[in-house]
Amino acid sequence: MRATDRQFWAVLLGLLLVTRIAGFVFGVVNLDEDEFCVIGSMIGRGALSYVDVAEFKPPLTHFFFVPAGMFGGISIWPMRVLGALWLLCTCLVLRAAAREWTGDELAGKAAAILALLASVCEVPSISAEMLMNLPLALALLFWIRGHWLRAGLLVGLASLFKQQGAILLCAFAGGLLYQRKPARLASIALGFCIPWLASCGYWAWRGHLIEFFDWTVVRNLHYANAISFDWRAAASSVVLCLSATAVPWVLAVRQTCSQPRDPAIVLSLWLTWVAVAAGGRFYEHYFLQFVTPLAVMGAPAAARLLRSADQGRRRRAIAAATLCVCIYITYTLYRGAAGLYPNQDPKIREVSGWLREHTAPDASVFVWGHAPQLYFLSQRRPASRYLTAATQIGGFDPGMLPTGFDVGPYRSVRDIRLLVEDLEAARARYVVDTAPADIHHWRQMPLAKFPELEQYLREHYRVVASPANAEIFERMP
Repeated sequence: MRATDRQFWAVLLGLLLVTRIAGFVFGVVNLDEDEFCVIGSMIGRGALSYVDVAEFKPPLTHFFFVPAGMFGGISIWPMRVLGALWLLCTCLVLRAAAREWTGDELAGKAAAILALLASVCEVPSISAEMLMNLPLALALLFWIRGHWLRAGLLVGLASLFKQQGAILLCAFAGGLLYQRKPARLASIALGFCIPWLASCGYWAWRGHLIEFFDWTVVRNLHYANAISFDWRAAASSVVLCLSATAVPWVLAVRQTCSQPRDPAIVLSLWLTWVAVAAGGRFYEHYFLQFVTPLAVMGAPAAARLLRSADQGRRRRAIAAATLCVCIYITYTLYRGAAGLYPNQDPKIREVSGWLREHTAPDASVFVWGHAPQLYFLSQRRPASRYLTAATQIGGFDPGMLPTGFDVGPYRSVRDIRLLVEDLEAARARYVVDTAPADIHHWRQMPLAKFPELEQYLREHYRVVASPANAEIFERMP
């Protein structure tokens, strides 16, 4: 192995390790990880997404988390290892894509490093955005090689991790129209459709095509009903994420302005803003969708900078990248040391501790609120297809709602009815009401606003404990 190759692997693996270290030290670092780990463990026991598990994400994200429940209980540790390997593979595919696009080995290596630098906009979690980046990177690689069907197929696979992955299909279509090669659109479109048709066929074979279509398509189209746009929060997220990934962005913008070879790759970067803004919420993990186009787009400019005779510019760029990484590592480790990750919440730990101590290991529990950590930490079985009550309240994030916001016009009567049916069918032993404890801002969603559920609980349950002010209901004989 040449010295330059050894240096590349040292930098790549070193960056991978230090940027993911907080996840290995502190465990779960994002609320979605709790939910996905629980979903994965349920699927491992035979549950079917969209029937036994109600969730908006496409199925591949659910299936990826099955190992979380394969080694006794529910654990994040298998996912930490798989996530690191997945991210490493993404970097290496981006290296190959940039190398073939530019014909430059150094640009390829730069792309792999830029992918990690572009990932420091979010704590080191395993998210649908991170997972879809590997098939998107492969799609770009096959696009560059001129394999249209494969490129479309991989975009389809990416969109089965998260629907927004389909934005790359728009970039490819724009690139072909710009090059006046519309005939190739058919191959890309066919490739894209194959994974979705296969998924539809599987759920149809299981007798639940309607549920699959409802959760992955219809409900996502209605997602706009739950938007409570906050300009200040959006602007804050944009500034924070662009600052954290300043080096890849500066390089990508420079390349955009220097007559890049392929308009589709330019579009893949700038159309991603549509995917990031689609939900109107601008969570930090949404910005992980930029990793793939930023890495490839910024690679030629990075290679030119590394070869530049201007050592001052090169040193300033390396210093800026190093500073961003150091701030990121300090921030993620500080959050863990200060107990700011979701599973470190004292209220969550007190409630989950009560469930572990006072309930049987096979007891079924439903949590009224948005606190999948309680299932994860208590290791108790969900009593309903709904792991959170977000669907019942209209899909809102209470933390983004103004005080006193009335969810009455938006609440889903159908999902409240299905929830009650689940509780009755499972003879759910315990129900945890997180509203009195104001866990995840749920004080704005008291049971009194949902009389059908409140009446059912009053008729069949009694309050037996109030750890951290959360009310725990136990089913009456």
